[in-house]
Amino acid sequence: MKTIYFDIENTLHSNYIAGIQRVTREFAKIVTSKNGLSLKHHYEPIIYDSNSKNWRKITKSEHDRLWLSAPTQSKLFNRIKNHLIKRLPKAKSLYIEPLDQDSIFLDIESAWHSKLKRKNLFPELKRGEVEIVKLHYDLVPILFPELTHPHTRIAFNEHLDAHLRYANLFLCISKVSESDLRNYCTKHLITKPKTSIIQLGVGSNYLHAPVRKSSSLEKFGKYIVCVGTLEPRKNHILLIDAFNEIKDRSHLNLVLIGRTGWLSDKLIESIETHEDFNKRIFHIHNASDDEVIAFYDNAWLNVVASHYEGYGLSVIEALTRGCPTICSNTGSLPEAGEKYVRYFSPNLSESLTSLLLELSESAPAYTELQRLTASFRPPSWQQTVKQIDSAISTELSNHQKQQL
Repeated sequence: MKTIYFDIENTLHSNYIAGIQRVTREFAKIVTSKNGLSLKHHYEPIIYDSNSKNWRKITKSEHDRLWLSAPTQSKLFNRIKNHLIKRLPKAKSLYIEPLDQDSIFLDIESAWHSKLKRKNLFPELKRGEVEIVKLHYDLVPILFPELTHPHTRIAFNEHLDAHLRYANLFLCISKVSESDLRNYCTKHLITKPKTSIIQLGVGSNYLHAPVRKSSSLEKFGKYIVCVGTLEPRKNHILLIDAFNEIKDRSHLNLVLIGRTGWLSDKLIESIETHEDFNKRIFHIHNASDDEVIAFYDNAWLNVVASHYEGYGLSVIEALTRGCPTICSNTGSLPEAGEKYVRYFSPNLSESLTSLLLELSESAPAYTELQRLTASFRPPSWQQTVKQIDSAISTELSNHQKQQL
């Protein structure tokens, strides 16, 4: 049985629980506990120790932190704490020098932010006959450079180039993310990598937590919820514009849940200076999974207005909680929502406005959306892990046969 090592350092030292960090945590939970799953590989979460310049297995306390589903303390507190923890000596038995020959390195995180650059790491892994697999989310920094932090654009391009040069397999989280990758390679005359599509799942807390009709949320009234980092790609401006158009024709309120992201000064100003701020429009900065679940359980509607998503976890998580959902018709969001949601253009405020008015003023339209929501059957993370495990086994085996 081959060992698959996967780097979890960014997630371990981050206080974010959504997006790529959620994927890493959910994946790590399943493969380290297994819960009766029969897998073809042994999985080992690792981090790079910059002091010894070696990879090492994670400690018991680090393993426990991977299971967190709530934001941790402030960024400054976290940086100080993590710096001190990283400098503490670790048991020699945890160190791996080097990664086992004939093992697999699975790059699952947003590792373009890592100090250990993949352009330096991958040649060394290849010399040690370690195969490389990339969990590929999207090409947002390339497709939408104007919506991306400048430092991220540079780091991401370098990171992608290293993977296209050295990776044996790209596991794409949607048909759209695979298509975008192939089109990028065609445009830049790069050999297309081996790819396989996997579907992201829904965490066990979203699947099994009882419905929470919380009295603590009564102050928000009948509300629309939107979950996601406040940054340009998520397109909150469109949602706020549409809300302004309908608020005098309905009793609906708007709850925005998400941390403040990059290039968001204008958005935050429009929220905090809104005449109905903390009256009919609210911003929840740091919500735990349990709190997000409660907001979904009590919401009238979930809206995902993004210009683009590599998949759309917030769509399937809301549907899993029985929350009627509408989303933009671009990127892979139609793959996530399928027939269970209604769609609008992320570039036309009137498209979203008319759909909100239809659902709020037509009982049959809203009832039909509720019916579609109730028929949704969510994928689990156990299914996702099985797909990843099987794809790696099959595709790398086929690749080796082709080389013989």
